[in-house]
Amino acid sequence: MEKEITLNKILEFILDVEKEYLSFHEDVKISLNIHKLRTNKIYTNESLNGEFNKELQYYLDKIDDFEFRVLEISSKYISEDFKVNMRKKSPDSIMSKIIRNSKDHIMVSRVLNDLFGVRCIVTDVDSFIEKLELKCKERDYRFLPKNNPSEDYRAHHIYIKGKDNFVFHIEVQIWDVKNEKMNLESHKKYKIGYVKAPFVYKGGE
Repeated sequence: MEKEITLNKILEFILDVEKEYLSFHEDVKISLNIHKLRTNKIYTNESLNGEFNKELQYYLDKIDDFEFRVLEISSKYISEDFKVNMRKKSPDSIMSKIIRNSKDHIMVSRVLNDLFGVRCIVTDVDSFIEKLELKCKERDYRFLPKNNPSEDYRAHHIYIKGKDNFVFHIEVQIWDVKNEKMNLESHKKYKIGYVKAPFVYKGGE
């Protein structure tokens, strides 16, 4: 019964976030089709394409408003056994991701699919994760397990897309509380490798 309660709570939370996300993007879009745009086109000669950089800055400026809306939603769900936090991706992290994928001609929508992320930390994830994955597929979310032992990181990432190709996806992470400390340490190690991004949007964390 408890695992069903947790599962339903996560689903309700994700649906509320998606609803707010779709509402937010009624007003906030970029002018570039990120499903056709490739990473090798936005990063050339060791610099970011000016038009894309401008669009990215615009979008990240607007994300603050969406973050506030999600914060309001979260207040209805947060409890001792249901923690929620969120973040806007930092400029250094964005640039590192673009540079790593710049030679692979990958769609921008697949690379920058986590400019805004929400993390749910709950207990006993394994007991309901298969049902959650099925529910996500029914909603046409991309569901991606992150369980690589070599990375010391255990989580499940869910990607929610907008109604068209002119908005960035958002990411919802599901963590088990037993992996929280390990995952946080893994993030710290990963950030050490970030490149500096003097020519990208200066906001964010």
